[in-house]
Amino acid sequence: MKKYILTLTMLTNLVFGEYYSDRFLVYIDNSQIDFMLNNSSSTNNKQLNQKLDQYEALNIHQWLHNARPTDRDGDIYLNRYYVVQFPSSRNDLESLVKSFSEL
Repeated sequence: MKKYILTLTMLTNLVFGEYYSDRFLVYIDNSQIDFMLNNSSSTNNKQLNQKLDQYEALNIHQWLHNARPTDRDGDIYLNRYYVVQFPSSRNDLESLVKSFSEL
């Protein structure tokens, strides 16, 4: 049921929401307990840093700056969403999302 709701939400956002071709959201899994941003372009996760470097990401920052660790919807914590931004528009954004989701 959660998958259907999440899919419906994503499709609604795709149709009616703002669309950026130079950034996308990533969710850091709950199993990654000690995740931290080191600066605007790196984290304490080596695999994620390699992907950020490989695709020349401009920065990574928290999506909802005021989200607390207790703000959640089921098992989804709002403070674990991050924006990966690139210096310019990308035509291959879908493949980038797929590549990052494989981490």
